[in-house]
Amino acid sequence: MRDKTFAIGWFVTFLLGLILAGAANYVIDPYGMFEVKRIEGLNEIKPAAATRVTTAKVYQVLKAHPRSLIVGNSRPELGLNPQNACWEAYEQPVYNTSLPGQSFYRQVRYAQHAMATGDVGTVLLGLDILDFLVDRNRPERIGPGWPNPKQETRSWLVQPDGQADPGFLWDRLDDGFRAVMSVQALADSAYTVMSQGNPDVSTRTALGFNPGERTYGAIIRNEGVKVLFQEKNKSIAARLTGQDLSVRTPGGKLSPTFAVLEGFLNYARVKGVRVIPFINPYHAEYMLLLDRAGLWGDFDEWRREVTRIVEQTGDGPLWDFNGFNGYTTEGVDTVAAKGEALAWFWEPSHYRQELGDIMLSRMLDRHCDSKELNEDFGVQVTQKTIDDRLEDLALQRDLYMLANPNDVLRLSKLVKRQEEISLATQ
Repeated sequence: MRDKTFAIGWFVTFLLGLILAGAANYVIDPYGMFEVKRIEGLNEIKPAAATRVTTAKVYQVLKAHPRSLIVGNSRPELGLNPQNACWEAYEQPVYNTSLPGQSFYRQVRYAQHAMATGDVGTVLLGLDILDFLVDRNRPERIGPGWPNPKQETRSWLVQPDGQADPGFLWDRLDDGFRAVMSVQALADSAYTVMSQGNPDVSTRTALGFNPGERTYGAIIRNEGVKVLFQEKNKSIAARLTGQDLSVRTPGGKLSPTFAVLEGFLNYARVKGVRVIPFINPYHAEYMLLLDRAGLWGDFDEWRREVTRIVEQTGDGPLWDFNGFNGYTTEGVDTVAAKGEALAWFWEPSHYRQELGDIMLSRMLDRHCDSKELNEDFGVQVTQKTIDDRLEDLALQRDLYMLANPNDVLRLSKLVKRQEEISLATQ
C-alpha cells in the first residue's frame, strides 16, 4: 500500500512539474512562436529566437496578420524596420519574414505562407546575387527551380501552387509541443529571463525585425568596426573563391533561382499582391570583392536577367540600390575610436536601419524620415535603361578604384590568399 501511495505521489509530482515547466515555457515564449504578451524585464528580449528563427517566423506571422511584407535574407531583416514611419495605416501591420542563411526559394515560400493569412497587399522583395549563384563544381546541388521538392523540408499554410498544405496542422502541433515541453525550451526560457538586462544579446521583434545594435554592438565596442570589416571581408572572400560560382549552370543554362523569382512573381500577380522588388545595397568593399573574385560579369548578367523577369512578370520596375556613393563608400578609417559604428553599414554586406529608412522613403515614394534624401541613391531600372545602368556602375567602380588604390591592393591580396587556401584544401 505504501509503495502504491509513493508511486502515485511521484507520478502526480512529475505531472505537476511537467505542467509547470510547459506553462513557464509558454509564458516566457523564448523563441517568439506564440507571441504572448512581451513584458519588460521578463521576456521582451528573446536571445534564443536566433536559434529557432526559421520555425518561429512561421507562427509569429500568423499572430501578426500582416497587410505588408518585407521578404529577403539577413540584409533586409537587419535593415528594414516594419515600424518605420513610412508605412501608411492601411498598409500596417508590416511583418519582416526575411531569414538569414536561407535560400531564395525558402525566402519566397515564407512569403507565400504569410500571404495565405489573407490581407497582404504589398510585398517588398529583396534580391541578392549570392542567392542566384550556383557552384559549377557541385551540379548535384542545383535544384529544379520552381517548385523544388528538395527544399520543401517543412509545411507551410500553402503549397507552391497555392493549394492548402495538409501537413501544416501536424507540423504546428509538433513545433508547438517542442517549444513548450522540451528540456531545451526550458533552458532557453531561463536564458531569456536572465538575459533581459544584457544589451549584447540578439533578439527578434514581434514583427520579425532584427535590431542590429544587439547583433553587432559588442563586437564594435570591444574590437572596433575596422576589425569587424576585416573579418567579414575574409569570410566573403572565402565564400566567393571557395567554389566555382556563376549565374549559369555547367550546361550554360541560367541558375534555377531565376525560375523561382519568375514563379513567385507570377503567383503574387494572380493573388493581386503588389510586389516591389529591390536589389540590396552593398558596401563598396563588398562590390570590390565581387570584382576581384572575377564575378563582375555575372553581376551584370544577373541584373540584366532580374530586370527582364521583373518587367515581364511583376509590377516593376526594379529598384537598384547599388553603386559607389556617399552611403556605400564610407571608410572604416573615418571611425576614430572603438565603439563607433559607420553611419550606414554594420559591415560590408549588411546595411543599417538608417540606410533602410531612406530605401523605404524611395520605394514607397514618401519623404517620411528626417534624413535628407539623396535622389541618386536608388535607381529604377527597366530593360530599356539596364545597359546604361550597368555602364554607369562600371564607371563608378573604375573611378573608385583609381581613387582608392590601397584598398584595391588590400582586397586583391585577400582574394588571392583565399584562392590559395581553397586550392590547398581541395
